[in-house]
Amino acid sequence: MAILLEVTVNAAKGQAPGSGAPRGGPQSVPRHTFQIAFDSTKEWRLRAPMTPYWRAMFGEAMGRWKKDMAGSWVCMDAKGKTTLLEIRRVDSLRGEVFFWPRAGNRGAVLYDGSGTWKPSDTPQAKTWAGIAVKGGAGAGVSGEACFGAVMELWGKNDGGCSFMTTTGRLGAVAGFSGGLALVYATGFASAKEFNGFASSGADFALAFGPKIAGAVSPAWAKVAKTAQGFDGSAELVEGIVKGTNPKYATLRTELPGIAKSISSAALIDPEEQNITVIDVPLAGGGAELGVFYGWSSTKLMSSW
Repeated sequence: MAILLEVTVNAAKGQAPGSGAPRGGPQSVPRHTFQIAFDSTKEWRLRAPMTPYWRAMFGEAMGRWKKDMAGSWVCMDAKGKTTLLEIRRVDSLRGEVFFWPRAGNRGAVLYDGSGTWKPSDTPQAKTWAGIAVKGGAGAGVSGEACFGAVMELWGKNDGGCSFMTTTGRLGAVAGFSGGLALVYATGFASAKEFNGFASSGADFALAFGPKIAGAVSPAWAKVAKTAQGFDGSAELVEGIVKGTNPKYATLRTELPGIAKSISSAALIDPEEQNITVIDVPLAGGGAELGVFYGWSSTKLMSSW
């Protein structure tokens, strides 16, 4: 797990706790922004480029973290004893930040520094975005096939791959889905890792909730407009993502921006392998809504 949060702190004056705190009394920091990474090992760390004010604020640039009863993420020192920073309203995907804690009345904790946080939209390694054509129909036992092509979102955005995913379903699914879709994948360090990827579990035919759908809707509209007359062939899908089809150059350039919108609308773990296919309104052959148990397997078709 390496979830990135972008933190903006207000201009403040206070004292960093812990053994690494600077001496000489309270420290002043201006309003500025930095990133914090949260790992599944319950460790946190400041991300480069390092803010020049980190020592005055925290004393330490890494430590342990926990989730308290209120759902806040509490960053502590390396020994896990002293609170340095508190991230609040995590479930809202936006919230407040408090630092420089001090004792209050009746055991309460007061903070001299404050700020805000949001999910980082920094392109991370192991994240991919692209497009796919897919189709599926039936109720009870049904199936879906998807041919997709994705581009890596780190480095120069010049690497990518195409793949075929087949999915079986058991459940109540009505209607038919087909046409153009958006692909967002995480956790794949290279194209070869797509080959043989399999997943299963309960899911919704509409994969993402309203927060993410709302974040990418404006970009979706652009894609739908650009994709008018899309013939749905596998060769065309690969050509768009590789950038070899000038007719759809605008569509390809939209992909990194759409991926940033998704990243900023949810706390997504880029280390966890997952392929999510999102229907693009107005660009498909129908509509589908249902709850099902699905199992899928992926085969790598090509890479570049």
